[in-house]
Amino acid sequence: MKNLSRFEKGIIGVLLLGFPFVLTNVNVLLGESYAIFSIIAVLFILLDNKRDIALKSESNFLAGSLLWGAGAYLLLVLAGTYIIIPSAHLLVSKLLAASTPALSNNVFLNKLLFGIFVGVSETIFFFVALYDFLADVVNVSIKTENLKTFKLWGLILFISFAFLAFHLTAKGLNVDAIPVLVLVFFMSVISLVLVTIKKDAMAAIFFHCIANSISVGLIPGFGT
Repeated sequence: MKNLSRFEKGIIGVLLLGFPFVLTNVNVLLGESYAIFSIIAVLFILLDNKRDIALKSESNFLAGSLLWGAGAYLLLVLAGTYIIIPSAHLLVSKLLAASTPALSNNVFLNKLLFGIFVGVSETIFFFVALYDFLADVVNVSIKTENLKTFKLWGLILFISFAFLAFHLTAKGLNVDAIPVLVLVFFMSVISLVLVTIKKDAMAAIFFHCIANSISVGLIPGFGT
């Protein structure tokens, strides 16, 4: 862990120590999947000495990453409202339905689980570990100038389809949720572009957590 900052070590610690407990007690059915995601992502971060994407770059401030994430969420809402379907962002709650959670009556823990922990885990697994690994496999560098190439865009679209497929299979969505799935795909594309531009995961993590937290009402003043 020599190349990791204290902040990155903190994120890894939260995932490895807090995530399995929260998921096991709050949402049993999804717990196994997200625990596996977290473990694989953390192992990749620890073992890959040639990572293109940091969890947090020293040159990027958290406040700036938060603004990028908030801007990305605004873009998602605008795309959903004016391109995909009016008020489509309100349907995202269908993705977050819990089944037989041990602490299903604890509203705050459920909101914390889906608003924060799920967003962090999915972002690091799909948009950091998987993205970085597959970029090495297909021999393309994750950098802004390569957003002009078909190879990097092909990789971004492939991971976005994988992200969509996970939500489709893991959450048991049907045809009625197609607008939501389109938003999920678009959200993945935005996240991967953010990671490529910023060279770290924080803006994408904030983006994911903002979207999830607003969907479940963890952020006051919003709801589904």
